[in-house]
Amino acid sequence: MNLYHKIIGQGEPIIILHGLFGNSDNWRSIAKVLAESYQIVLVDLRNHGRSPHSDHFDYNLMAEDVAELLRSSWMYGVTLLGHSMGAKVAMQLAVRYPELVKRMISIDMSYRAYLPQHIEIMEAMRALDLDTEHRRVIDRQLSQAIESYAIRQFLLKNLKRKKEGGFMWKMNLEAIYKHYDEILKPIEWPEDYELATLFIRGEASDYITKTDIEDIRSRIQGAKIITIAQA
Repeated sequence: MNLYHKIIGQGEPIIILHGLFGNSDNWRSIAKVLAESYQIVLVDLRNHGRSPHSDHFDYNLMAEDVAELLRSSWMYGVTLLGHSMGAKVAMQLAVRYPELVKRMISIDMSYRAYLPQHIEIMEAMRALDLDTEHRRVIDRQLSQAIESYAIRQFLLKNLKRKKEGGFMWKMNLEAIYKHYDEILKPIEWPEDYELATLFIRGEASDYITKTDIEDIRSRIQGAKIITIAQA
């Protein structure tokens, strides 16, 4: 699969992989800063952003997609930076294709299995009537199920206006909903695999817990873990 991607800056490559419901545009402001010292590759994963849609959706496939992009661009020994689902894609890629990866940065995500937390969000999105000319009408509909304005605005960035009127999702919402259980699965991280890794967690987040920290340190030699206070 030919993934949509954007390259800015020069230097050692850093590949940025977004999270569930996100896309490469989420990282533009951070990428501009990093591009002062590195070559930044912003990627839309399959079924997200401007990348192709597919009925097939799991970590093996997403890792293979990114591996194809790296090989076709002659990028080897890169730094992978992934957030949430994108972090698990980075982990899967590092395990399957170690020759492509020099370092890995995981933001707010461990390699374990997670409980479902997005079902209500996806069902609310699937129930929306997108046949309107105004985003605020869709936001009003969504607010009945999702109280947080910030979350609604994040989700509604995935809307695309249709030529014939109304809106459609940029993401393949139906495929994501159908294969959501795949996103919750763990990444089988081998105990004897050494890789320079950095885990960044928010102090108030439960995605990387104290138990996760102990497990990461016991399984990954030299792993660094940074906690951002009050985040």
